[in-house]
Amino acid sequence: MATQLDRRLELEAQVLFHLWAEGATPFRRLMELLKVQQPAARAAVTSLARKRYIFKLFEPPDREDDSIYYLTSGAKERLAQLFQGDPRYYLKQLWYALKQEETKLPKPRVS
Repeated sequence: MATQLDRRLELEAQVLFHLWAEGATPFRRLMELLKVQQPAARAAVTSLARKRYIFKLFEPPDREDDSIYYLTSGAKERLAQLFQGDPRYYLKQLWYALKQEETKLPKPRVS
């Protein structure tokens, strides 16, 4: 059974992966891609921004859901290093990296 931390980290990994794959992305598009409600998507985006993995590239004055997010240069570099190998495992590798960082556990090798 997935814990609340595991679920949040899974959403964060998905946000990072989609921003890496698609580039600058509006928040409403991220909600569609993640297939989650706004509070869960907002919590993942807020957590990643606090960790300085993403930033708000554009914030419209009237609609928060139209805010556009993008990866920081440091996050792009880390993802480029992490995403070497078979693309089938990218999301799994990203989840493990976030889990290790959050819980300070050693990262398992994914092959």
